[in-house]
Amino acid sequence: MTLKNKILLNKFLVPMMLLVVLIIYVLSQNYLEFGFIIYYLILWLIVSLFLFYKQKNHLIEYNAEPNELKIKYYTGINKTAEKIIQIDKIVSNKLETRMFDLGFDVLSIKYIDEQNLYDLIDLRVNKKEDWIDILTSIKTKAE
Repeated sequence: MTLKNKILLNKFLVPMMLLVVLIIYVLSQNYLEFGFIIYYLILWLIVSLFLFYKQKNHLIEYNAEPNELKIKYYTGINKTAEKIIQIDKIVSNKLETRMFDLGFDVLSIKYIDEQNLYDLIDLRVNKKEDWIDILTSIKTKAE
C-alpha cells in the first residue's frame, strides 16, 4: 500500500466508523423520521469534513547528515514541504506510538529555528524503522 493510499484510508476510517455507529444508533432508537435522519447526517458530515481537512504532516523521506536533519513531508494530501533542522538546536522530542498496525506513529520535534524562536513539527511516521533512525541520529549527534 502506498503512503498516499494509507493517508486517505486513515482520513476516511474514523468518519466511516462514525457513520456505522450513527446508523446503529438511529436504528436502535427507532428515529426513522426524516428530520432526525437529516439532522444526524448533517452532524456526521460536519464532523467528517473537519476530520478530513485537518492538516497533518506525514513523513515522506529524511536524511540525517552530520549536524542537520533534512525532512521531506506531506503537509496535505498533495502538498509537500521540506525542512532542515539543525540537530544541535533540537530542544526536545516526543514519540506517540500506535497500538495497531493501521495508522501512523507521531514524532514531535521541538527546535529553535533561524529567528531563534521555538518551533514544533509533528510528523506522522509510517514505518517504525524511520522514527527509530531519526531518534538515533538526534541522540548520537547531540552528544
